[in-house]
Amino acid sequence: MRLDFKKIFKFFLFTAFFCWTAVGYGEELPFSVDSPLETHQEETPTIEGHFFEQFIKMLFILCALIVAMLVLAWVAKKFLNTRLEQINAASGIRVEERRVLTQKTVVYILNVQGERVLLAESHQGVAIHPLSSTSSEA
Repeated sequence: MRLDFKKIFKFFLFTAFFCWTAVGYGEELPFSVDSPLETHQEETPTIEGHFFEQFIKMLFILCALIVAMLVLAWVAKKFLNTRLEQINAASGIRVEERRVLTQKTVVYILNVQGERVLLAESHQGVAIHPLSSTSSEA
């Protein structure tokens, strides 16, 4: 799947504009938008109605921010994984497999210029062992 950064950028611009404009909804405009021909009776909103309206807007903005953060995390993860795969393909050292044994112990099988190597990493240090061709087929 190809990421379209223009669409993602437009989405974030729209979200930022929406959040920026949503802040001023509770304020009155400095000028009148009513037509002089219309008779308008001002209704004072109740505190409960005003609170509920602001609460709903706040929840909507919170949901939009959470969705934006999730989308950003997904894009970053896709971008980093694609970048690592490109680096791995162009390099003479490739990570063939990675296995986590414990929280602080990880074992890697590397391909270093055609030779397979076992690399173990833990809190005690790093150990490197070449793999023979017979053990890699078994």
